[in-house]
Amino acid sequence: MRYNINLATRPYVDAQRFYTDWLAGLVPLFLLATALVGFAVHALVSSREVAQAVRKVEGEITRLDAQRARAQQVMDRPENRDTRMKSQFLNQAIARKTFSWTRVFEELERVMPPRVHVVSIRPETRGDQTRLVMTVAADTRENAVELLRKMEASESFRQPELVSEDLRQTQSGGSQVEFQVSAKYVPQPLALPSAAAMKGGN
Repeated sequence: MRYNINLATRPYVDAQRFYTDWLAGLVPLFLLATALVGFAVHALVSSREVAQAVRKVEGEITRLDAQRARAQQVMDRPENRDTRMKSQFLNQAIARKTFSWTRVFEELERVMPPRVHVVSIRPETRGDQTRLVMTVAADTRENAVELLRKMEASESFRQPELVSEDLRQTQSGGSQVEFQVSAKYVPQPLALPSAAAMKGGN
């Protein structure tokens, strides 16, 4: 039988292996800590830049609001009442002059689904904005929903909404649904003729 007897006064410790294992675990933790610190510094710098940009924009908005308030105070003075009324009248006149029925129907033709037709249409001008109030007739409610969907995708009509709907009898004894649709009208700029088209026209 063989016995292993340790006559050393202190137990034997493999220090080299201990430090090797310890460093192997410490290096990844150090790299992770460095990455986290770097990310935190980057986020802090970015947040400060965003905060500065927000404060700058807020300051510009405050300045413009104050400028608008001063201008409104000047326009609200009794001596400027006639000027304000003339300005509103001219803005409405310009908006009515730029309204083109031909262009409206051309743009409606692009978005009007099959089996849907316009019964009546009325433009409402408020300031420099024009809103169309239309009554359209369709076989089903889905046709009106499709019309609203196409108007939402169009650049000429903004914020379309279904105001009301009514089931009516036709002269042939059938039925159809009439819808009142309202939308902000934004006329699109006319396309300029291309150089090739102008050359061909000459």
